[in-house]
Amino acid sequence: MYTLSRISISNFRSCQQVDFALAAFTPFVGYNNAGKSNLLAAIRWFIAPFALEAADFNQLSLPVVVEGEINGITASLLDRLDVKHRSRIEPLLMDGGLLRFRRELSSPGAASTAVLSIWNVSAGDSGEWVINPTGIAAALKALFPEPVVIGAMEDAAEDSSKVKSSNTIGKLLAEFSVALEDAHSGQLATVLADLRSSFNANGGSRSVTLQRFDEEATSVLRDYFPGVALHLEIPVPEMGALLKGATVKVSEAGGEARDFSCLGHGAQRSIQMSMIQYLAEVRERAVGSGSEPGQRLLIIDEPELFLHPQAIEQVREALKRLSRNGCQVLFTTHSPLMIDRESVPNTRLVRKGSSTTVASTLETVLQRYVNDDGSRLQTLLDLKNAKEWLFADRALLVEGITETRVLPVLVQAVTGKSLGSRSVALVQVDGGAAVSDCMNVLGAMGMTCFAIADLDYVLDKAPSSGMIAKDDPLLLRMLEEFRQLAEQDERVRLDNGRPCRDKERKDSLKPSAAVTLWATTVGRDTADAMRGALRSQEVWLWPSGDIEHHLGLPGKKGPAQAKFVNDIEDRGWRAVVSDIEAVEELASWLEAVCA
Repeated sequence: MYTLSRISISNFRSCQQVDFALAAFTPFVGYNNAGKSNLLAAIRWFIAPFALEAADFNQLSLPVVVEGEINGITASLLDRLDVKHRSRIEPLLMDGGLLRFRRELSSPGAASTAVLSIWNVSAGDSGEWVINPTGIAAALKALFPEPVVIGAMEDAAEDSSKVKSSNTIGKLLAEFSVALEDAHSGQLATVLADLRSSFNANGGSRSVTLQRFDEEATSVLRDYFPGVALHLEIPVPEMGALLKGATVKVSEAGGEARDFSCLGHGAQRSIQMSMIQYLAEVRERAVGSGSEPGQRLLIIDEPELFLHPQAIEQVREALKRLSRNGCQVLFTTHSPLMIDRESVPNTRLVRKGSSTTVASTLETVLQRYVNDDGSRLQTLLDLKNAKEWLFADRALLVEGITETRVLPVLVQAVTGKSLGSRSVALVQVDGGAAVSDCMNVLGAMGMTCFAIADLDYVLDKAPSSGMIAKDDPLLLRMLEEFRQLAEQDERVRLDNGRPCRDKERKDSLKPSAAVTLWATTVGRDTADAMRGALRSQEVWLWPSGDIEHHLGLPGKKGPAQAKFVNDIEDRGWRAVVSDIEAVEELASWLEAVCA
């Protein structure tokens, strides 16, 4: 299915200049007033222009320009178009079935004053913009009819109970119009024929009431214009006109059907979204039966508004089904429930400084910053599993499940503020080796990133990720100190210079215990220096081992972590943790990086 695959917006509201790709299902995430709705409005104007006012221009001295690409226009699609539309589009297609066009409005004015231009790759030496070639506007409308637009604060009753060509109920009835006509055409034809005979000026069974009107009005007119007669004709509607007057009523517990507006906002929004879900089912059936519905752009602001969490997930799935069955779905959201794991790579992060910006997608950044295929897949998996980072300004990366279960409660208890209130998302990565990749990727997407790791991170993971050089003097000194420690204490066993567990010696230390022994004896100064080196790269290391050692946790099992959290809530954190000084240092560091 073809899609609007790229859009570039200049000088529209808060968008000075933004350029970004679009998928068949594209969520937009960002704070209030970041410009998400402005992006969708610009896309809507690009597909179906409307009048722009002075407030729609970022700078009145410059034109509003929106340029886009439609991708995936195939020969089979062209075959389904009217011949006159096909003849306009086909010569302009680039490789991959790509069609590029733009709209420009130099000053506030009506939609008709916007200038449409098409990129003609065959014109000039290397292609050029051609202004409004004959018939191209109608051909583009055949490709992308007027979008279905559902605003966050717009009237749900208007969208779901009154038929318009551009609203949800209108689209649903459009899907059923042929079936309705097929089912009732005979019955309707008889009724309409009788009405025409009565209401038409030349009808064979002219209504007696209308005949009296004709005669009396003509007699009055005769004094002014002799020989002229009046006949009142009442037009009889066709099926399409009847559908335009259709409304949706609601009833509860078998009661009388009543107006949609009698319900509360939550119920109205739920019905509105259920219409979306029903539209998805109708389109899915159409595709399954072999007919391919025309492409339609569906633009929704905050579909989760007023909905119960379970209903939000149902709406998300309905929108995804629509995106697979002839609808390109673009929506803004403030809810993680509207974004599943599959959608994370194509989610657009919207930020606003002096103007609205759109960050590169996760998928794009991964290709650019993570070279190894295995590492790229692992980083993608980690970030898919922790989608809350999409809704935060900062990401705190941690290595294990202990941190994700314990740190939120500990930080709240020590600092009096939750991570969420600091706009910090806690992201668990698959061990320390993935920390560097995730920091690079999220940093490239405009997020502030920092990490907490165990002290042994510097032995293998930091060198392998390039955070410190493999021949770094501090690392070499650390390995030498481990060699000396192993000579002095037989419980310390080494493999390639790093602590390891010797299964043949029951008294050998676990690697984490060996690191703690080193950091509290011969390696104290080296550990402090190494921590400083990593802290300059926004990685905070526990001073002398792992998190369990400093908090006094007996292990990494769930029951021990649950008891620790309950004890903090019941007795206070100072009575529970083993190393108060380290925890206070951690809290101070968090305050600094979140400032």
